[in-house]
Amino acid sequence: MVAVLAALVCGFIAGELGKRKGRFAQGFWFGFLLGPIGIAIVAMDSPTPATVQAQAVAATAGMKKCPACAEWVREEAIRCRYCSTDLAAA
Repeated sequence: MVAVLAALVCGFIAGELGKRKGRFAQGFWFGFLLGPIGIAIVAMDSPTPATVQAQAVAATAGMKKCPACAEWVREEAIRCRYCSTDLAAA
């Protein structure tokens, strides 16, 4: 009974790590079947391309590109923090 409970706990921990990388089911089964080794495998796994793209879109929410240097600045900014270009005129 304790072994099954420990396997479930490892499965859910690995599942949460996998969910952040776009692979919940894979992470759960690695954690459930391999225990702490499965958690380590899921932690070292790379995220899916769709997850990377979704994180990039979320990171640029409320941001705009500076027309002079192409760096991301806040939507409310009136001057670029990188090149000091006046964004209110652009």
